[in-house]
Amino acid sequence: MLRAGTTQPRDPVRTLARLFCFALAFLGAFPVGLAAFLSSAPAERWAAQQTSAVLQRELGLAATFDVKVRLLPLRLAIENLNVPASDGGGPFLKAKSASVTPRFFSLLAGKLDLGDIEIDQPDARIVLRGGKLANLRYRLPEKKSKTERPKDAPFGSLSLGEGRFRLDIDGVAVETDAIDLDVFAEPGGAFEVALRAGATRVDRSHAPLLKEPDPSLPPVYEEDSLCRLDLRLHYEPGSVLLRRLSLMGSADLDPLPGTRPSCDLTSDDKPGTVLARVSQMRLVLSEGKPPLVDGHVVVRAPVPLVNRFVRATPLHGFVAFAGGVRWDGTHKLPAVQGKLTGGGIALGDITLAEKLDVDVSLIDDEVHIPHYYMRFADGDVHLYNGHIRPFAEGVRVDVEKVDGKGMLFHSMMRDLNVSPESWARWNLTSTKVTKITGTLNPVHVDAELLAETNDFELFDKGYKQPTRQHMIGIKMPITVRAKLGVRPKAFEIYDARTEFGKSALLAKLVSISYAGEVSLDVDTLTTLELSDISPLVTI
Repeated sequence: MLRAGTTQPRDPVRTLARLFCFALAFLGAFPVGLAAFLSSAPAERWAAQQTSAVLQRELGLAATFDVKVRLLPLRLAIENLNVPASDGGGPFLKAKSASVTPRFFSLLAGKLDLGDIEIDQPDARIVLRGGKLANLRYRLPEKKSKTERPKDAPFGSLSLGEGRFRLDIDGVAVETDAIDLDVFAEPGGAFEVALRAGATRVDRSHAPLLKEPDPSLPPVYEEDSLCRLDLRLHYEPGSVLLRRLSLMGSADLDPLPGTRPSCDLTSDDKPGTVLARVSQMRLVLSEGKPPLVDGHVVVRAPVPLVNRFVRATPLHGFVAFAGGVRWDGTHKLPAVQGKLTGGGIALGDITLAEKLDVDVSLIDDEVHIPHYYMRFADGDVHLYNGHIRPFAEGVRVDVEKVDGKGMLFHSMMRDLNVSPESWARWNLTSTKVTKITGTLNPVHVDAELLAETNDFELFDKGYKQPTRQHMIGIKMPITVRAKLGVRPKAFEIYDARTEFGKSALLAKLVSISYAGEVSLDVDTLTTLELSDISPLVTI
């Protein structure tokens, strides 16, 4: 029994239990209280001010937005994001909503660490002049030394959904539909990037590209459509690995306004179709050394795109290439190995190849063509073992042989724009051109020709006319031996000997100019047996 005035000794176990319960109660109440505090208007204003201050201090960016703070996990829900432009135009960036999951203690320490960023339906207006951003002032943190390790990105990931962009790149206007972009930051300033884009419109207008400018002519409007784009790449300081690029679009080949091609037709239906696929393409940059480029490329483009940048005769058709490309700076030209194809290729009114299929390799600044095929003059032409030396004097060219089968003379006159309907019908059954050698600048190529032909007939008018009358013909096989010359203004056949039956025709020169004129110089030693060419007219 305790006496009056005495106190009962404290039970240490009970005291410890009370302290433990108090601690648990505090821990349980702390998140609730903190969440209530962070959700309050003063806390949200403080978070917006801190984030804006860090952006201003680190990057020099002025941005306004409303912030909603959530605790678990710590998340800043941003609404009405607005980044003003510096050129007096519309905002550089607007976004209906965005969310940031920053690392809280990094913000308390004054460091820019935005964690995971998600931006929904952004709308950006970007102006580039000379490769530099012209409508936004910003600064990047300076490195203390050239050997300083690259800083990590100020975020862990960036996700952009259904974004729309308007770009002005030195007068070229680009407007996109919905774009999805995902960027994942890695240590050392590296990034993994994935981009998917829908329809994009590319517009450009300029004066016609002529040898002699004519200000009275209306401008040329180029309204191209980029229908689909899928990009995957890995970036780290000093190198880029393009894992995959898939692109499909259509170039506007009509100079009039309002002629933008659609994305609804298949590639076979549109002469302006542009396709590109690039895989495992590496770009490595080294200080003081040329960059290294290595990868696989598949591309298809209309030839008339050349006329946008080069003053040349109007071009037609398309070309495509599939193969490997590598360049390390040890040579002037990259190393290339692949296949070149094309169709409908024409220079003005001169048809060069209805169909084209070429095996090509570029090694040590020389172009090697093991095999070249083209459809020309309704016949087949095969070239073997061609060599072009672009940096030799005159651009040297040498070819082992060219075999032609089934070509028609009237089709040749049509394709070379000499005459749309020849008065002569002549089947060039087999032609062999050998010892091809010369230069391309200026054009001066010589070769030897052996041709086996038949069915030569000359009429008083176009051979397709139903009222044509026979003038002269040769039904027996014809053998032609001649020398060929490709000159800057004409295609020439000289020292030609044509034999059939008992006749032998000698021609010093047959010149077919690219302007459509034909001239003939016949040797006086020509022997012609009239029975070989009978009947003559109606005799």
